[in-house]
Amino acid sequence: MALTDRQIAEMYDAAKLVYERQLKRVRALDLLESAGVSRDRAADSIQDFRRMRRGERYTRTLTGATTAHFLGRINLDFPEDGLEKALAALWSHIEYLERVRDGVCRQERELHEEFSGRLRRVAATPIYPDEVFPSESENRKFVEGATRQVLVNQYERDPRARSACIRHWGTACYVCGFDFQKAYGDMGRGFIHVHHLIDIASIGAEYEVDPHADLRPVCPNCHAMLHTQQPATDIDELKAMLAARRSSGESDDEPNVLTA
Repeated sequence: MALTDRQIAEMYDAAKLVYERQLKRVRALDLLESAGVSRDRAADSIQDFRRMRRGERYTRTLTGATTAHFLGRINLDFPEDGLEKALAALWSHIEYLERVRDGVCRQERELHEEFSGRLRRVAATPIYPDEVFPSESENRKFVEGATRQVLVNQYERDPRARSACIRHWGTACYVCGFDFQKAYGDMGRGFIHVHHLIDIASIGAEYEVDPHADLRPVCPNCHAMLHTQQPATDIDELKAMLAARRSSGESDDEPNVLTA
């Protein structure tokens, strides 16, 4: 039997309360069961919500209407990073499901594409030659280097690659350790550049990106220093150089001024 809109809303509310530890899981299951939701389906919704909030893969498939409702509500209830994490969880679910089914999960992919368009961009972020705001990629893999002609030849970026990098490395600068949120409060939350260790401007071709191995979060100042030469300075060499200067007393301040 198909779920009603009210039942789906109650599933979300219950899962959220359980996640926030305001409602016991067993009690939530009882309440949803009394509302006409099967116990198994209720359990799946609670588990999947938790995974969405953490940006982790879930394996139990929700209906399309339920997934859409959860993504929409998460975007409203957790505006900081909720939708980004939920989409990462959904994408991992899609990859898992397509391996199991040996086929394309069209409905899930359409939902992922639809809600990916709602991800807010940080418009104030200065754009560097190797970092421009991307259009959404339809490829399952993180592919770098697809070019398009604007005023200059710009390299497309897959937002999932950037998100995966930040989830792994955090938002503090890999080189100097500067953290915008600690310095500026909420207005600096999530603000950081992502540096590509492979100088794709010199490659001129597509390649598959490993967000953990190929990308690093960097502040704008360190990003600028990395690109003072071509190809870019090795990021670990710059980090070691800065650490040595600080140890010797030659540098006693962390970079904290945005460069454009």
